[in-house]
Amino acid sequence: MIRAALVGILLLLAACASPAKPALPPAAFRVETVLYELPLASAEALYRTADPNEATLGFDADLTASRSKLEELARRDPAVRRVVRPDLVLDPGKDGRVPPRLQHDLDSDRLEIDVRVSIVEHEWAPLRLELSLRRLAADGSELASLPRGSALLPESAAMRFVCLPPRERAGSQHAIVGFVRPVGLAALDAQRARR
Repeated sequence: MIRAALVGILLLLAACASPAKPALPPAAFRVETVLYELPLASAEALYRTADPNEATLGFDADLTASRSKLEELARRDPAVRRVVRPDLVLDPGKDGRVPPRLQHDLDSDRLEIDVRVSIVEHEWAPLRLELSLRRLAADGSELASLPRGSALLPESAAMRFVCLPPRERAGSQHAIVGFVRPVGLAALDAQRARR
């Protein structure tokens, strides 16, 4: 009995002393997208003043608590809507479009979001997320677009984007703030997610 305990302790010590195996890179990514649709004045208070004549589109890596501020605002203000898009599963380096919701009754439902996630060799930011945005009017005409932008992201971070309508022509259009977060999937998880 003592011999079995000693063998167990020796095996445990050997396992602890052996170098850790490097993690395998993700086989695919699940892209999670959450949008917030809010009145222009609320978005301007959080971000910046909208241009009077042109739509404003911009993005950055969300390394601050801006998403939690929007979550809190959505809980308190019924004019702020939280909209979750269906997830997209992508292979590294491949392009894909975030699927639309089944309903098409909100301004954010007319926002096309194209993404690509690549693995890069930066210690602090192992992922590059590329994003293209195209905001459409109810009749299908293009209101604004951001052809392609990219940011390096630490694991579990999101890219934030802001779409502000032109101040003078906003009318009933809402501002849209979105968060796109790639989550790495192992090979088996990637197969399950594609089913």
